[in-house]
This record gives sequence, C-alpha cells and structure tokens, in this order.
Amino acid sequence: MKIRTTIVNDDLIVKRRNEIVKNALKVFLKNGYEQTTMNDLAKSCHMTAGNLYNYIGAKQDILHLIVLTSAIGGQLLTEVDKLGKILSYSDILKETITAHFKHTDFIREQILIFNRHMRAFSKRDYKLLLESEISVISSFEELIKMGIEVG
Repeated sequence: MKIRTTIVNDDLIVKRRNEIVKNALKVFLKNGYEQTTMNDLAKSCHMTAGNLYNYIGAKQDILHLIVLTSAIGGQLLTEVDKLGKILSYSDILKETITAHFKHTDFIREQILIFNRHMRAFSKRDYKLLLESEISVISSFEELIKMGIEVG
C-alpha cells in the first residue's frame, strides 16, 4: 500500500512519518482512535493539518504506518543464522526469546493500539498484523526444530 505524499525528499518523508507515528500513538492512547481528529494529530506533531496531509493521505494511513513499524516477523531467523555460528541452539533460543520480549516491550504502545482499535484497521493491515504474528511463531517453531535436529 502506497501512502500518498506531496513531499519529494524521501529522507524527510521517513523522518516526519516516524515523528507522526510516535506522536499519534500518544494521542490514540489518550483519546482513542475514533475520537482523535486530524487536527489533534497535527497539533501533537507541531504541524498544521495541511502540513500533516503533505505526509499522509488520511488518519487510516497512520494506522498502516504503525503496523509497518511494529512488524518483526522474519527477522528472527536472520538473527538466528548469525548467532548459530557461535552459540548452541539452546543459547540461541534464550537470546531469541529475550530479544522478542525486548522488542515487544519497545512496541508496547503499538500493541495496545492494536488491541484497542483492531476494528479500525483495514483488512489489509489486519492481515499484515496476523501474518507478522504467524511469522514470529513460525520462527520460534523453526528454531526449536533445528535445535532438536542437532541434539
């Protein structure tokens, strides 16, 4: 899904969208998604609503950005491949579980938004969230299987 923007500087888009997501999380947690207006979001970002629309097309786009910034899915096995050369699989499993919980703590606000406002997500974003969760579970399953295979 491509999010509409009128800005041509890709670095600025990334920077501003990260700021928008960070501030939107706070506003959504305080007011709720449905009660939050674009003016509330713009104010929290120290922008005008018009300037906010330069970076996103709609409030729904912010939910999409929140989903994208929290997905860790397939990253676990990539990290396992790096660790596999120096650690045993039981140590890798411990490190992976620790990393997963640290990441979960880091995105706790996003998780709270997901749980409170799931009905506001588009079908595509809802599917992306579920696929990300399935990917995490599959990564742990694969890690356990590899550990069993090597004893």
